[in-house]
Amino acid sequence: MIKFYLNFISLIMMYFITTSMFSTIFAQSNIYHSPYGYDNLYDEREIEIEGFRFERVPRDPIENDEVIIKFRTDKNSDIKYAVEYQINGNKRELSASILDFEDENYYYWVSSIGSFKKGEEVNYRIISFQNELKKEQSPKFTFKCFGWDYIKDVKDIVYSKDAVHFKCSSTNESLSPIVTFELSSRDYINIKIQVNQYVKREKLSRVKNKTVEYKDSVTISFNDNSYIKAAKYPFSYSITNKSENKVLKEYQNKDHGAIGFLNDGTGKIFSIKECFYSPDSEKFYGFGERYNSFDQRGNKLDNYVVNIWKDQDKKSYIPIPFYFTNNDYGLFVKSYYYSQFDLDSEGNNKCVIKTNFGRKEEGSLDYYLFWNMKPREIIGSYTDLTGKPEAIPVWTLGPWISANEWDKQSEIESQIDSLSKYDIPNGVVVIEAWSDEETFYIFNDAEYEPKDGSQSFRLTDFKFKGRWPDPIGMINNLHDKNMRMVLWNIPVLKYSHVDNKQRDIDEKHAIECNYVVRNPDGTPFRMPPSWFGNSLCLDYTNNFAVAWWMNKRRYLIEELKVDGLRCDGGEFIWGRDLMFSDGSRGEEMRNKYPHLYVRSYHDFIKSVNKDGVVFHRAGTFGVQNHPLAWNGDQKSSFPTFKEAIRSCINLSISGVPFVAYDIAGYHDESELTSDLYKRSLAQATFSPIMQSHSAYGGDPKPSLERTPWNLAKLLNDKSCIEVYKKYANVRYNIIPYIYSEMNKTSESGIPLMSPLFIEYPNLEASKENDFNYLFGSSLLVCPIVEPNTSTKNISLPPGNWFDLWSGKKYEGNIQVQTPHDHIPVFAKEGSIIPLNLNQNFELGNQINNDLNNYTNLTFYIYLTDTSFYYFDDYTTSEEKLLTYSNNDDEIIINVPKFECSVNFIIGNVSNNKELHMEDIALIGTKEEFLNSEEGLFFNTMQNNYYLKLKPENTGKEIFLYK
Repeated sequence: MIKFYLNFISLIMMYFITTSMFSTIFAQSNIYHSPYGYDNLYDEREIEIEGFRFERVPRDPIENDEVIIKFRTDKNSDIKYAVEYQINGNKRELSASILDFEDENYYYWVSSIGSFKKGEEVNYRIISFQNELKKEQSPKFTFKCFGWDYIKDVKDIVYSKDAVHFKCSSTNESLSPIVTFELSSRDYINIKIQVNQYVKREKLSRVKNKTVEYKDSVTISFNDNSYIKAAKYPFSYSITNKSENKVLKEYQNKDHGAIGFLNDGTGKIFSIKECFYSPDSEKFYGFGERYNSFDQRGNKLDNYVVNIWKDQDKKSYIPIPFYFTNNDYGLFVKSYYYSQFDLDSEGNNKCVIKTNFGRKEEGSLDYYLFWNMKPREIIGSYTDLTGKPEAIPVWTLGPWISANEWDKQSEIESQIDSLSKYDIPNGVVVIEAWSDEETFYIFNDAEYEPKDGSQSFRLTDFKFKGRWPDPIGMINNLHDKNMRMVLWNIPVLKYSHVDNKQRDIDEKHAIECNYVVRNPDGTPFRMPPSWFGNSLCLDYTNNFAVAWWMNKRRYLIEELKVDGLRCDGGEFIWGRDLMFSDGSRGEEMRNKYPHLYVRSYHDFIKSVNKDGVVFHRAGTFGVQNHPLAWNGDQKSSFPTFKEAIRSCINLSISGVPFVAYDIAGYHDESELTSDLYKRSLAQATFSPIMQSHSAYGGDPKPSLERTPWNLAKLLNDKSCIEVYKKYANVRYNIIPYIYSEMNKTSESGIPLMSPLFIEYPNLEASKENDFNYLFGSSLLVCPIVEPNTSTKNISLPPGNWFDLWSGKKYEGNIQVQTPHDHIPVFAKEGSIIPLNLNQNFELGNQINNDLNNYTNLTFYIYLTDTSFYYFDDYTTSEEKLLTYSNNDDEIIINVPKFECSVNFIIGNVSNNKELHMEDIALIGTKEEFLNSEEGLFFNTMQNNYYLKLKPENTGKEIFLYK
């Protein structure tokens, strides 16, 4: 290295002599430098190469950042390199390059060119020297240094119908910020930060009547109990609740306001940030699918869609720029651009929200404040804005089974035979390895004549053979057994060395028709080295491209009757300047692309089969309109079991409630135990989607699929089968409840899986309660998340709770036994819970998977004074209201009309209340009751009354009297 620097002194002396000699000679350079690289955020966690080795770091320098130029060259030990740079066209400077790294093919170099001031324009190029003579130079690269400016004083106040606009100055004279408070709703405040815009004054202003102007401030009342106070010098604002004296205020600065603008000095804005004061006690919840924690205080979270294989931590496939706090406010940033939430990471009581602006010189950033609301209200208002989650069909609520290694029809048929052998009910079979892996819409081994790229296939175009000799018969067989079929898909035109004429024809057609995402120069964008590297991405902003793509898959839904598509991936947009047909750029589409991808598949499948679904992995706000979701790829361990529960709950409270994970993990058997399998299985039973899946393709020996019969063999524990069977049956028992609660979630936005603080915001949960959650409105689920656990301490929420399994009543702090096949689940006093039980009224024992009929429709009533329940009957698509009242003398149940027999289990009956009914006999033994068509029976073991009603005795009030 010392020799290098001695030689470099003479090199610099020779440089100026030789500058003009090599200006045009080296058109083909061995120097590779890409200032933005792939624009990936997480280095090698995203792409399959060591990142940041040939980029500018940082890509977008901010004032006082040290700028490092990294580049790659061919291997040649005789050549040295330097970076020549100019600031604002002034004198050229030269920075020596140091060899940083080498691999088999290349050298990787670094040069520091120092730091710069806001607005300075820096031109640089990389130069090579050999034998102290300039040999080669790269093209010229340019950047402007960014810096932060801030909002200052209010210069004018403009009123329009529902808004107050504060026109302000800033620390940069070229920026004219406007902060708008739009108060068109009592539920939230829409705050817009605009730059260099025009706002129209209106004579008739609803808001002006609620505004009082003072010399140094303005007060705006936006409901009966709250007001906004905006200071003028410098501009800042706070929101106050009068009765409770709760305040949300911007973080105070001495010389300027809290709102900042990252710009290049000429008015070109890169980011906008807002800063709120956050007291020590404040907790932050939401942000989409996060695996690390429920309360995110102390973290920096990126709103950035990313494919991260295992160990996701704070990273997310479905990030959402929405949060709420325990201080009764929430915030939603309505932007698909990258944003970051710094939640007091430095312990200075700051919550900083930074959002990229899309390099616009004018425009606006919208965010919404939900003020003086409890979490339920905030989530409800947020989903009013972004869309209520679409309800899912009832068939999705049965158990799902899947494995990557199922790559032929005989494997699927073997799984169906095993389900039958062990009398295990099942709802869905997912096949991932079904296609040719080239077109992703043709079954493997199918024979066909390739078609013109503009044309689509019909079922009669194929001759099926090989691994999938009869997919029609396979799917019909599943349907005959009350099961559904879901096939895997991906949004790319795959790059491959495998010979496939149809793929090549399709790719050529897509490129010619501009159906693919393009580079800034108009050439097709090809993905970087990663999953599906070098493949093309379909442009989902192009309606013609979408129609072409979906028509290729139409025969699968329309003729083969496939019930759903598993839409994997979508985290595929690398590059801020990538171009889309609607004018969008990659910087916005990084987060938006998977949302458009999933929406396109959803709209297509619903147009053919209204009962069909998509099952997706990636997206952001709004993706709840295209359910379902799963939480990505995780290893098999108890720590990642906890992460799975966290990610599902965090996504649920962020507006995406119908979410699943892979039971007991997706890959890595080093920590897979039968204990983990059983605990995960039990918890998944009480979650929106219950699915098993595994990672390994091909034909691994031994098989690593997560089916119970395989794990019984793999883990040498036959009880895996019995425990799975129990919970598969429990799942079918509780589908009437899940379906009704799912529809309530769809109407309200309140998640199916809720942490306790949603319903009980003042409850201080103990450590043991961190993973306890409400499943629907009535059930409290307390999963076992630690290995080798035989008991669990539980702090029940206020009121009486009943063990779902035994009917025993509890309250307060309790300890319960947790054998290997048990999960503590409690029903809230006053609940009415619809169940589909077997003929013996047993929970968890054998029942079938028929969702067209009920085996034994039963309503479990946990009595209080009075209650009601809206029951959604999936066999008739009707909503039915049940009510009851309970006093010392009688219980009155108002039973809606049913076409089938209906049963009730009435718990929490006073010990001294012996009940009778007119015209319905009181039956003395359980056996007689089970064999009767109608009757009343008292179960002395559980202190419950059992009631059977014929269909003709429904649709009226039923009196049970003392």
